[in-house]
Amino acid sequence: MADKELTRQIKLKTGSAKRLFKEYQSYQHEETREKQRLEKLAHEDADEVLIKQQKNVISETSQMIPYCKKKLEQAVEELNKYIVRWNDQITNLIGRECN
Repeated sequence: MADKELTRQIKLKTGSAKRLFKEYQSYQHEETREKQRLEKLAHEDADEVLIKQQKNVISETSQMIPYCKKKLEQAVEELNKYIVRWNDQITNLIGRECN
């Protein structure tokens, strides 16, 4: 495989894993934030409709976390397989770029 294509594929696969990691973290933070908001609404004796809506928001967010985790794991696995498959060429490419 040509060096340019190898580098391109590594960048694409790494970028995908980074993006999915950020998305996963984002949903985790959102879930925490929304749970705090629900607690605040409950302490303020907010309208039941608002509380129900907030519970729906939390439910939707919570459902996304396992989905994002699975996609992230798949992206990391794909990157690892790619690196293992092309290990010798990657090592040579890194060696040339470091010199």
